[in-house]
Amino acid sequence: MQRFVVMLHVLAAVLLIGPLVLTGFWGRGAIRRGDADGARQAFRVARWTTAGSLLVAVLGALAVAWSERYGFGTPWVVISSTLYVVLLGVSAGYTVPALRRAGLLLQRRSAVAALDEPDDTERDRLSGLESRLAGAGGLSLAVAAAIVVLMVFRPFGA
Repeated sequence: MQRFVVMLHVLAAVLLIGPLVLTGFWGRGAIRRGDADGARQAFRVARWTTAGSLLVAVLGALAVAWSERYGFGTPWVVISSTLYVVLLGVSAGYTVPALRRAGLLLQRRSAVAALDEPDDTERDRLSGLESRLAGAGGLSLAVAAAIVVLMVFRPFGA
């Protein structure tokens, strides 16, 4: 049963954490293109994969609970869990809200463009969101990669 739970954990991680990590980059591209629909779609994917990533955590906790070899005090489990909380914090605390703001700004910008030239403040806000989404995407990618390395090599203990 433990192997089955580990398999579900890995499958859920691939299907949920992969897209979660990419949404910051996806949103950045949408901002560059001025694509409000793309930013809103990235927002929806980020929101659902952030919430869905809790399934990855639950399955991981079950796998550790049923493991005879590893426990919740095993260093690589503690570090991986901590990094997961960081990833979840970046996504829920920054990426999702930034993508929402970008979608709204881009939608407003396209509505205003029909009437008038968008102001510099909007351009600056979008540029700032674009840069920060790139940073959040890079951080998410680095954290997810570190988690994968820890789970494959299982350093620092049993």
